[in-house]
Amino acid sequence: MGKHSAQSEPIGRNRHILMLDFEFSLNASAARVFAALGDLAQWPADEHPRMLVRKEPTRVALSFDDATRVTISIEAENADLCRLVVLHDLCQTQEQLSFWQTYWDARRAELVARFGG
Repeated sequence: MGKHSAQSEPIGRNRHILMLDFEFSLNASAARVFAALGDLAQWPADEHPRMLVRKEPTRVALSFDDATRVTISIEAENADLCRLVVLHDLCQTQEQLSFWQTYWDARRAELVARFGG
């Protein structure tokens, strides 16, 4: 289980970029969670996600119509428990960041309801 280095503050032309990062655990194997997150058909279609990276079974990255992106790292803690590390970045405004906070609160609740957490 690798440790993630702390995100550094954006600098230069990127200093205005806002990001959202959080972690949570699910009561399911990393492979099972990856199968769900790595399948675009299982994502809500409203935000038109596009797969950028699909590295089995540890990471998915998606972009959205508003030019933001999310990277989700999936870390196996044991056979039936995994931790998700979520970083949604490239937000330009506080309103955009608030929208994605609400989105991820709902998405996290859906995942916990599906897999347990």
